Amino acid sequence: MDVLGLLANISQVVDLLVKIGVMCSIYCVDVKKAPGDVRRLLKEVDRLTAVIKELESLLQSPKGSSKLQSPSLRQAVFDLHRLLAEMVAKLDLGAKHARAVWPFKKREIHEIFATIERQKTNILLNINIEQTSVLLDVHQEIVLSKLRIADAATFDSSADGEQSFCLEGTRSHIIAQIEEWGTNSDSQSVFWLNGMAGTGKSTISRTIAQSFANKNILGASFFFKRGGGDRSGTNFLITTIAAQLVRRIPSIASRIREVLDFEPQIHEKPLGDQFQKLILDPLKNTPGCWSSSLLIVVDALDECGNEENMRTLIGIFSKAQQSNDPRLKIFLTSRPELPIRLGFEEISGKYDHLLLATVPKATIEHDIGLFMRHQLNVIKMDYNKSVSIHRKISTGWPGDDVVQQLIDSAVPLFIVAATICRFLKDRRLGGPQHQLSKILEYQKMHISGLDMTYLPILDNLIADLPLSARKEVLTRFQYLIGSIITLAQPLSIRSLADLLGISTDAIEDQLDLLHSVLGVPTDLDTPVRLLHLSFRDFLVDSEKKLNLSKYPFWVDESEAHSKLFSQCIKLLSTDGVLKEDICFLRSPGTLRSDIKQNAIDEHLPGAVQYACIYWVHHLSLSSLWICDNDQTHKFLASYLLNWLEALSIMGRITESVHMMDDLLYKLEEKNAQDIGNLIRDAKRFIQTNVATFDKAPLQIYSSALIFAPEKSIVRSVFKSSIPTWLYSLPSMQSHWDPCLATFEDQNMRDADVIAIHGGDRFLSYPGREGEMKIWDARTLSCVAIYEDVMYKSVRVSSDGAEILYISRSKGLQIMDASTRSCIAEYNGHTDEIRRAMFSADGQYLASGSKDGTLRIWSRASATCDSLLEGHRAAISDVVLSEDESKIASGSYDKSIRVWDMNTATCIAIYDGHAESIVSLIYSADETLLISVDFNGTFKVWDTSIETQWGEIESHEGAVLEVVFSPDKKTIVTTSGDRTVRLWDSTTDIPTAPFDHIMSSRGLFGFPRSIEFSADSSTILSSTDGSEAFSIKLWNAANGDCQLLSDEFTGSILSIAFSPDGTTVTSTSRDGIMRYWDTTTQKLLASFGGGTYSISSSIYTVDGTQLVLACDDGMIEILSVATGHCLDKLVGICGLANHMAFDSSAGSSLRVITNVGTLEFDPPGSATCVHARSSFSSQRAVNTIGLGLSKDGEWITWDSRNMLWLPSAFRISASDIDVAGSLLALGSRLGRLLLIGVDPSKMPVNVLDASPRPLA
Repeated sequence: MDVLGLLANISQVVDLLVKIGVMCSIYCVDVKKAPGDVRRLLKEVDRLTAVIKELESLLQSPKGSSKLQSPSLRQAVFDLHRLLAEMVAKLDLGAKHARAVWPFKKREIHEIFATIERQKTNILLNINIEQTSVLLDVHQEIVLSKLRIADAATFDSSADGEQSFCLEGTRSHIIAQIEEWGTNSDSQSVFWLNGMAGTGKSTISRTIAQSFANKNILGASFFFKRGGGDRSGTNFLITTIAAQLVRRIPSIASRIREVLDFEPQIHEKPLGDQFQKLILDPLKNTPGCWSSSLLIVVDALDECGNEENMRTLIGIFSKAQQSNDPRLKIFLTSRPELPIRLGFEEISGKYDHLLLATVPKATIEHDIGLFMRHQLNVIKMDYNKSVSIHRKISTGWPGDDVVQQLIDSAVPLFIVAATICRFLKDRRLGGPQHQLSKILEYQKMHISGLDMTYLPILDNLIADLPLSARKEVLTRFQYLIGSIITLAQPLSIRSLADLLGISTDAIEDQLDLLHSVLGVPTDLDTPVRLLHLSFRDFLVDSEKKLNLSKYPFWVDESEAHSKLFSQCIKLLSTDGVLKEDICFLRSPGTLRSDIKQNAIDEHLPGAVQYACIYWVHHLSLSSLWICDNDQTHKFLASYLLNWLEALSIMGRITESVHMMDDLLYKLEEKNAQDIGNLIRDAKRFIQTNVATFDKAPLQIYSSALIFAPEKSIVRSVFKSSIPTWLYSLPSMQSHWDPCLATFEDQNMRDADVIAIHGGDRFLSYPGREGEMKIWDARTLSCVAIYEDVMYKSVRVSSDGAEILYISRSKGLQIMDASTRSCIAEYNGHTDEIRRAMFSADGQYLASGSKDGTLRIWSRASATCDSLLEGHRAAISDVVLSEDESKIASGSYDKSIRVWDMNTATCIAIYDGHAESIVSLIYSADETLLISVDFNGTFKVWDTSIETQWGEIESHEGAVLEVVFSPDKKTIVTTSGDRTVRLWDSTTDIPTAPFDHIMSSRGLFGFPRSIEFSADSSTILSSTDGSEAFSIKLWNAANGDCQLLSDEFTGSILSIAFSPDGTTVTSTSRDGIMRYWDTTTQKLLASFGGGTYSISSSIYTVDGTQLVLACDDGMIEILSVATGHCLDKLVGICGLANHMAFDSSAGSSLRVITNVGTLEFDPPGSATCVHARSSFSSQRAVNTIGLGLSKDGEWITWDSRNMLWLPSAFRISASDIDVAGSLLALGSRLGRLLLIGVDPSKMPVNVLDASPRPLA
């Protein structure tokens, strides 16, 4: 029964159920005191109808699968149809009596109910199976769409053309050994096949992968390839493997989806984290019993492009031993490169291996012989089929002696045998006999296997040509083929033509003669690829330069890079190739994640993408140097921002930091001052904004430029690129500050435990509780995450080779900084270790513990050399003097002790802090010791006389609040330095500092809120302090102060002037709302007593209502007369500190706040939502005009993101105010910034778009 037949049967079942329902209703009416069975049957009919309808819906859906056509389901539907038809007949018969008679006896109706229940259960089981399958399909589709993969990386990819597998009967001993390892449950989790270039490793890998696939135990495969684009690096290695596993095991898709939802850019995370989260964890939580292992094949690890990653991956793959169900195994192949050998040395005893060099020569000769005889026979048969009888090759061709000669010349390199056969097969160069004669001629020269392989192919290009033509062919070859073998990733014929400036016809003409060494596609858009890396090695071998008469095709690799660099720059400098908003995004807040790949490919063709990514790479490997006014200088001076935009759109912006370093290295010693300054400034520009560029590409022209220093070279050169809709720019500092970059991580813990290592390249710092992260300081990307780390102490050895950290479960440990593996442990403290550090020479360690003791450890022996006791509480910090003769310790007992390292005795004790010590530092000359306590008080101690030398108190702090006066002419700011200042909004200069404002009656505190009266003449302020809370009125002209009240028992949460300025309202932490007369300073009324969490309050225009903005985004409207709540609105007001009504909004409720204008729909449109265990109205809310995003990261216009705020200028609830199209920001750096927006000059699509709901 097909789907249509099953649907037809189901339709009949539905009709029968409807009839039974109608007839049961008749019985209920006609039968006096109708039996309970009638009513029960009605309920069963309703339930069964719902189940059948769901089944019908699933069968009709696109996701309907064969699982819903199982024999048990078909039988259940058939049995139901037969039962219901019998029931209809009986019910119809019983209803024909003068008075309806219920036709079923008790026993009979019970059997009917049981049958219905049994068939209903059967159907539901099938439905559940199908729904689970559909859900898995959904998870699978979503995961596969989100995982970034490397193209053509699988063993069975067709991108490289026809790939070879081991001929039956060859490599049999090797394959058998690997297959035994793969299926043996007791074998190691990693197998390494090690062999020199050309020995057939990749062919073995494909054969093994196919064998594992045939046995249904292959999980995934990844074939690295140098110059193969994404296959030449590890960026998408783990995600590509994960994608294959999702196809192989759909049940893991939901687990991986959770990871991707939480970390969309997981492919940028450390490889170890990716392997754990995308492979090990999902497999670990996969239900089911696995009777066999799950195999992953990784070929050519030596071609992954990064020596550190080669070594790291081996350690990561060794973690496969942690998996049990299924048992994960990794098969690896590589050349015996040093980093790989070191990597395997580190997991010694945890892997199996086979060295191809140890395979007996006789075995290799046998296998190559089988392969060549088979290929020669195929070549002969194919040729004979295509020619007339008089041209056919003899049956015995080429003869046993010739075959043996060919075998001898190939052993032990399978690539030689394969290339010879491809050469003989290529009819473009002549028939097999003609080609063979050429090879045999080269054999007589007694040259190497590779020479004999490639020279006949290449020499054929210039055979019998006159000198002039020969030179032309060689020049064209070295330019085109030299470029192809030098490219960082393969390009199509079309892209090669665009990049090199050669017609596609000319390229194809050249490639027609090289099919035996290059993978030449039949179309213009498939990449041209090397068939084997040995061809490139042959062409660029530096020894061949000494004998150009014999090797005229030798390619000068440095010259090839120079030409490619020049062509890249020429292409990118072509008018229209790079330009602002290359993908026509228009909206400056467009996120990179929202840009479709087809749009990127349309506006950035393959050659342009290649040039953007690799022009610096080619320059670095060329013999060229950079100087003022050369092509590099001209390109950067004209197209730097456009180039960065393109990199950002392609997701490659983090690589630009490395590129700047490479460019600095290529500067000429003389005549490169201007270009050097530009590159150095560009590097700072990128480092400061790389996270922003990666998030929103067009912010390169707005946020990055306007927040750059006034004298930044990049800002100066590209100031014309600043959007015209920004009419008022913030006043910035003159030069770059010492901050090189900002790491933003919501999980970051205490900043005092950051460590620098790896030649200042890496940073280690605490993430979540018990977590340590290592970041690349150049790209701002996380390269490793370690759990079970005591976040209070991370230190690095002076040579950067080792990281000292505290494990929660294992105590003090040392990690190898390159391999990220633990190499030593130190145990002995009786309580938690709080601080630890290396000595300068790395010979010993010092640690301070919660047990109040210090321990000095021998680095080599891991034993405790000295125990220092004396503190009465836990030790909080430890610091060594420069000469390491003394060690100082700070403690929670509020004291500092100085110890002699030689005698292990206490030689000084410093007391005087009122709170626990949190940090210590010695001056460079060791004459001063600085200590900081929990309150932030700094004390400076003279170590020569052992007394306090001074105390440092901060008097300048961050801006805490910013408010515009109603007339927009004045801005008032409050600061952590306990001052309030007035600013002229046009000059950005303070006009009236109220330095005494926070010292009234001897009570010191910090300003919480400030408000202007409607006429701008009076300022209302509230103050929080450790001893008292107060509200004051200030004369805006002269700064005179009047105390309104200081009788509060909790923090003052909000204050507001009435519209006429005669009354003031306040809310406080004690839950009481108070009203004051501003003339008499008398309390008029108070309401409440509950607990509020209010950030702002305002009066309505008529002064009869009060609007409260709560920290959680709720807005409440209260009656001033009664204090009762009149309405509640769920908005986006968590950052609102000041509010005012807009009376021109008509029926809408429009509230002007310091973070923008919020517009709510009329009350009639409210929808009911559950909030705080009750129901309240929620109205859609939009920010009208200029505003701030909910997360405080964006300046918005009509709720659309427009300008990204760097973290240094990101604000809190109170340090922003909006006045029309002008925005004032108080930064954490203690500065006031003004930004003006001209909506008439905004991109059309921003103005045309309707505001987007925020709630």
